[in-house]
Amino acid sequence: MQSEIDKLNDKLSLRLELAKQRSKQEQEEAKAKVEALEKKEARAEGEAKAKIEARIADIKKKSKESKKKISGAMEGLSVPLNLQKQPSWF
Repeated sequence: MQSEIDKLNDKLSLRLELAKQRSKQEQEEAKAKVEALEKKEARAEGEAKAKIEARIADIKKKSKESKKKISGAMEGLSVPLNLQKQPSWF
């Protein structure tokens, strides 16, 4: 039974690591998009500038929500299962 738990822990650890990597990549992509849009915004005027500002705000909001969601999921799943001591009922 412990070997099955260990296999599941390894699988969970791998999935968490992949999720962390994906999250980091998404954050980097969002940052790059925002930087590019900020450069465009500096040259834009009027309605075009307002649209770019709205797009920047939307990207930042979605990025923040995604980061919060993934952090919460990792926090809830990061505790490995460990049954070194078997329960008394076992």
